[in-house]
Amino acid sequence: MQASHLMIYTPMISSRTTAEDLHGLYSVTLSLHATDSSDDRALMADFQRLLESTLDGHVNASGDAPGGDSKILAADDFMIRRNVTQAEHEVNEKKRISGKQRQRENKQMGEQADKRERRQADKQRQDKQTGEKASRQEREDKQTRGREGKQMGERRQADARKRRQADKREKASRREEEKASRREREGKQMRRWQEEEQNERGKRPSMRKAQTIENAGYKKNTEPNPK
Repeated sequence: MQASHLMIYTPMISSRTTAEDLHGLYSVTLSLHATDSSDDRALMADFQRLLESTLDGHVNASGDAPGGDSKILAADDFMIRRNVTQAEHEVNEKKRISGKQRQRENKQMGEQADKRERRQADKQRQDKQTGEKASRQEREDKQTRGREGKQMGERRQADARKRRQADKREKASRREEEKASRREREGKQMRRWQEEEQNERGKRPSMRKAQTIENAGYKKNTEPNPK
């Protein structure tokens, strides 16, 4: 006797198969290699009851669907029909929900990627601005130091010019003072000489007279006595 078996695709149906499992099916393939043996008939009947109870009455004993769209599931020795409207609706709803969820996730991932790119761009821009600011500050500091050094050099040169001019003025003042002092000494000397010369001129007549008298007396005294 050829062995009988049931083969169900996606998922496998067993005594532990739930309605949620069957509602997710798109196709159920029943392959029954049956003989006239009572075991095979009992197996087919057990499967029919399992399918009925699991699908909550969507498939009856004759294989007819209570209503709605139906799909024929081929088998070697018998045909059954199952209503797939609810199952497809639930699957489509799950697909729709999962699709929306994937869209939301993709959108969130895209937004997060955009945020990361914006943050990276902002950081690069900030780094660039910081570098430019540092370079600009360095140039400004260098220019400031150059200006300050130039101004300091100019102030030193101006101070040196002022000192030289002050020294010149001081030397010129000293020379003028020396000239004035020399002129004053020379004037005093000249006046003294003039006074002496005037005094000399004023004294000469009396001196000559006195000398004459003195000479006369000398002669008188030196003449021999006539006696």
